[in-house]
Amino acid sequence: MVRKRLIVATILAIAAVAFASTTLVDGALGSPPQTRPSIVSAELRGNNLMVEGANFDENATVYINYKKRETIPDAESQGKVLMVRKGGKRIRFDDYSTVYVSNGDGQTSNGIRLFRTDAFVARLIQFPVQPELGLIHLKVGGYLLVDSRAALSADGYDRDFFARAGDQRFDTDDLRLYQVLREGDTGFVISQVPFPNGGPQPPPIIWGLTIHAE
Repeated sequence: MVRKRLIVATILAIAAVAFASTTLVDGALGSPPQTRPSIVSAELRGNNLMVEGANFDENATVYINYKKRETIPDAESQGKVLMVRKGGKRIRFDDYSTVYVSNGDGQTSNGIRLFRTDAFVARLIQFPVQPELGLIHLKVGGYLLVDSRAALSADGYDRDFFARAGDQRFDTDDLRLYQVLREGDTGFVISQVPFPNGGPQPPPIIWGLTIHAE
């Protein structure tokens, strides 16, 4: 267990140093500040979809499954939250939906995915098809769903922070559902496991995610 925690901590530290180094290089070259919008979370409040992020301009628009939806800035959020009225009706059931934001100048945000059933709405992580190397916001009691059907993988996480939701049934164990137990910050690591046939192995793929829950 101690060794596992050390490995996780090392991975997260390497990722942080790499990110910081890239930022310094860009600054030294005199690159203009990045104004691309970014999303950290999306959740349903009743039938409305609330999208939280940064660098949204006054003409920012939410797209759900690549279709433009009427968007209203949340006045109390100082430009950090966008609302799509009745946007929840556009989120598919028993499937994933993609959400992203486009600013008035055409710059688009990262896309995030939600998976909805009659019982829950989860933030979906698709390993390793859609890289998610960054901060993810979740709510206490909310769900994180890892879809690793594209590559065998294992998850490393704090069991005081996440609980495996074993009562949810899927057609494969490569769909793993977790529920947030408490607020705070933690790491979540998804790592590729060796092929079971013992043949030539590809370079390992490891994601280090930072989770913030409130």
